[in-house]
Amino acid sequence: MQLFLSKSDRKRALITLIEATGMIHELAHICLEYYFCKEKIYTISHGFAATLYNGDVITYSINYEDYRIQVRMNFNIDTIYTTALAFCAKLTDGKLITWGSDSDGGNSDGIQSELISGTDKIFTTERVFIAKTCDGKIITWGDERFGGNNSHIKKYLQNNVDTIYTTQSAVCAKLLNGRLIAWGNPHFGGEIPSILDYIEIGIETIYSTYYAFCAKLLNGQLITWGYARYGGDSNNIQDKLVNVITVFSTHYAFCALLADGSIITWGDRLYGGDISNVQDELKTGIDTIYSTTGAFCAKLLDGRFITWGDEGYGGDSSAVQADLKEGVDAIYTTHYAFCAKLVSGRYVAWGHNKYGGDCSSVQKKIDGQVETIYSSNSTFYAKLYDGSIVMWGAC
Repeated sequence: MQLFLSKSDRKRALITLIEATGMIHELAHICLEYYFCKEKIYTISHGFAATLYNGDVITYSINYEDYRIQVRMNFNIDTIYTTALAFCAKLTDGKLITWGSDSDGGNSDGIQSELISGTDKIFTTERVFIAKTCDGKIITWGDERFGGNNSHIKKYLQNNVDTIYTTQSAVCAKLLNGRLIAWGNPHFGGEIPSILDYIEIGIETIYSTYYAFCAKLLNGQLITWGYARYGGDSNNIQDKLVNVITVFSTHYAFCALLADGSIITWGDRLYGGDISNVQDELKTGIDTIYSTTGAFCAKLLDGRFITWGDEGYGGDSSAVQADLKEGVDAIYTTHYAFCAKLVSGRYVAWGHNKYGGDCSSVQKKIDGQVETIYSSNSTFYAKLYDGSIVMWGAC
């Protein structure tokens, strides 16, 4: 189906479509293809919001059997943040507007009075938004089990927070004095280990899997806490974790890049925590590393790409190795798949076929035509040069 309407008629016709009953999934694609002046796309686990050049926002969300498209007019949006099922728009004047699932942070009515000074930064767990206000307060809303309640430590956070890090359901605040305060699920990082109270070496930054935190100290050492199986326990490899440059992660494992170009992994063996099968191939040295929920993809210094982890998450790239040898400009990911933009302008994908790992059905539409690519948990969204959107994966 194609729609040929003048530009001035597009919004009127789009709203007519939105107001129609019996909205079906395919209609969302038609609406986006047809009302094509999109600026940016922000994704949640089952949908997305597209900001338009005129300041409007189109939201498309899937909730089981319920498909919804909404238009919100003249938001003057600076940027949009997301939890699993909710959106939070920061406006150019610092105010916030939220929508989506109430339990995932979509309802901020109860805390709006605390945001009067304006919002500096927004952070998220899976179901909670955390706002750092312009007057130094830390305000949370959403599911209390996922870090939505910090009332017991609020007084320690006032005008005292440098930045914030999160796992799926815990929050860790780095204070201005370098100390850490955490809240949320204690099993997934919401409780700071006592060893950090006695370490005099400063903390440079914090990394996280979905269930654990990893603090990098100024001397290049690492300290981890949270769920042991998914990266929270690094005791067996502490003697190897020296001179760490940076740390990458899947949802279930960490991967530390050392100063000598080697890497050390820990966490769940199936989802990136075990490199024994590719250890020899990685000896040429690592340039950088990409990840999905359950697999890593290392770009080597010689330009090759090596993957490991669960093949359903992109851990097996053997089918596209010949394509990758052409040269890669960029790598994109969903939770389950990788997508590589080759230097020729072609695109190849691998991982779970249903969740972005197979782009063959849209190959002719996207090769050489893509401005940029966005992704949600299970879908890639290619914004073409003409402003239209091509999707593949769970769409």
